[in-house]
Amino acid sequence: MREFQWIRQREELETDSPGVSLPVIEIRLVRRSLFRRLLKLMMTRSGDDCFPFESNVLREIDVSSVSTPDRKGDETKDRKETEMKFLRGELSCDTTDGDKLEEFSDRFLIFSVLTMEDVPRYYRGLEKGFGSERMYLTMLHYLAKFGRFREAVEFFQRWEKSWGFFDSPVPYRIAGFLYAHLLEMDEAVRCYLRYLSSEHQDARAEVLSFLGKAYLLQGRREEAVEVLERSQSLQYNPFDHRLLAVVTSPGWRAARLSVCIIARDEENTLPRTLQSVAGIADEVILVDTGSKDGTRDIAAASGCRVIGSPWQDDFAGARNAGLREATGDYILCLDADEFIDSRERLKFALFKQILPRERHLAFRTRIEAEEPEEEMLVMLHLPKQTQADCPVRIFPAQRNVFFESPAFETAERSLADLGIEVKWNDVFKVTHARQDRPRRERRKDAAVRAAFSFTDVLDIAWKGFVHFLAAGDLASALPWLERCNLEDVKFAARIVSLYALYEVAGLDFFLQRMLDRFPSSVELQVAAADYRTAQCRHGDVVSLLEPLLEAEELGRDRQQSARARFLDGLSLLETGDLENGVCRIADARDLDPWNLRYKIGGIYALAKAGHWEGVARAVEDVGAAAGVPGTPSLSDFSGLALRLIEISRHFLETGKRRECSLLQKVAEMIVHPQDPTVAPPSPAPAIQPC
Repeated sequence: MREFQWIRQREELETDSPGVSLPVIEIRLVRRSLFRRLLKLMMTRSGDDCFPFESNVLREIDVSSVSTPDRKGDETKDRKETEMKFLRGELSCDTTDGDKLEEFSDRFLIFSVLTMEDVPRYYRGLEKGFGSERMYLTMLHYLAKFGRFREAVEFFQRWEKSWGFFDSPVPYRIAGFLYAHLLEMDEAVRCYLRYLSSEHQDARAEVLSFLGKAYLLQGRREEAVEVLERSQSLQYNPFDHRLLAVVTSPGWRAARLSVCIIARDEENTLPRTLQSVAGIADEVILVDTGSKDGTRDIAAASGCRVIGSPWQDDFAGARNAGLREATGDYILCLDADEFIDSRERLKFALFKQILPRERHLAFRTRIEAEEPEEEMLVMLHLPKQTQADCPVRIFPAQRNVFFESPAFETAERSLADLGIEVKWNDVFKVTHARQDRPRRERRKDAAVRAAFSFTDVLDIAWKGFVHFLAAGDLASALPWLERCNLEDVKFAARIVSLYALYEVAGLDFFLQRMLDRFPSSVELQVAAADYRTAQCRHGDVVSLLEPLLEAEELGRDRQQSARARFLDGLSLLETGDLENGVCRIADARDLDPWNLRYKIGGIYALAKAGHWEGVARAVEDVGAAAGVPGTPSLSDFSGLALRLIEISRHFLETGKRRECSLLQKVAEMIVHPQDPTVAPPSPAPAIQPC
């Protein structure tokens, strides 16, 4: 805290003189280097009404007025600069509506005054009792945003104890929200009632809504219905309307929910899974498929029913073993590395209240990957980098509901046979941990291969393809890809390009099917040419691209046009048409001069044409552009070959496979010349054009 100074606001005071008011100064954590300047910006009268908590520094500062009558022109001129200073943390004075800035609010969740590195210091200052109510509420919003509810409640309790009373009832509204997410409903109800006992009206409908739900989760149905109806009369809430319709139906009772988990050697992730459903699930059944660590002990200690089931490379069989033991009305299936996030637990508990007693619905549930750097992503306004899966995980507990397929198991066919409708669960989501994910994926390989026979009857081909693709096994992914029904031509083109990059053979069936389905897709045709180039089918490439280039069907897409010309040029070189091949590659470089692959293609064209001085100059340029250290002599062919190998090795290490391959071909022409009219003479004391 040595770099910062706390200053405190005094409320606007009444004076005997009409029209005279003292300035309002909110608490700010201010960098000491800016302290004097900030005071001048914030004060318009004197420094007598502003004091520090821990020092007399203000008494030593001569505060002068900065208020001037007509400054509209200056304000307009300087507004952008002022806003940027706020955002950079160089300015820390109070904002006005005209500034259109908010300081670390629940809306933006980012400081306009403090950097992200300053947040812990800000927090420590609040813990000591410094700060205005607004700053404490902002910190509570921040902690709640990222699911840190226990930390937020402890923070609120210290704040309440330190201050003794609040300037407004708003802290009790926020505290009720925090306690509710911890499922501590007695404390939540206390805080909500404390808020409602005040005359504060701003969020009355919202608080009544939360209070009604808290009553419902306490088992106080009649009170819950009364309060929810009052809330609806003030402000309509779609979920509350849905909730009321269910809980007021004749004979309603909350459904009993069984959670079924399959696990093997999951002692690291299982505790979080079990904790996330504790207090909500009526029973938890864990099917252990042969754990050798503490998985079974952890499950038993938490009150689970543990069932042993030998692992036979069959996820459906393991899940069905759990279904047979469930006694609830509904079943939620989880993996041992999946959990209900703390921000979703209250929604999960409420979802259980609206499960229909008729047991005629199943629910597709969103499963998202955990994002460890979520706080950083939010503060930097970056999107999450994960995509969700949406399998059917919640369904009625009925004897004839079962999973099938050794991997990517699904119960949808059995649900359809029973006439059970599948709907979207739009209330809560499930999160799966990234911890040990690669190990789990490798462990399921045998089950995935066994599931291939189910692709005729189940829509699982895409999942199998993605599984092997993620493992880097493109050859094993091919049979699954051939059974996929892709409708996105751009995505199909990217898949073809991926197989071209890694030079994996066997894509012809899928490729031809896509070309037949999307005959006018230029992107797909260029990707097909790339794949056939990788397979050394140069005549096919020329036959495919020459009509496309002559008809000018590539239009204004410079990237695709350059790529097509480059691929056509390479194939022309390989089929012996040096003149047109060189021209095509030169055209590609003109369209995309920064593309390293095209530059190296130019080197290959020069080598094919026997212009070795040009090759030497181009190799040095490419080496410098790629940042490859070392400048060996290029005055003879041995030096040139060594430099080519050195640069190609660098490209291989950095994942540029095709650039590496082309440079190796040029080096091969030097080391093992096959065409005496093109290759360099040997021995050769100096590089000369042939």
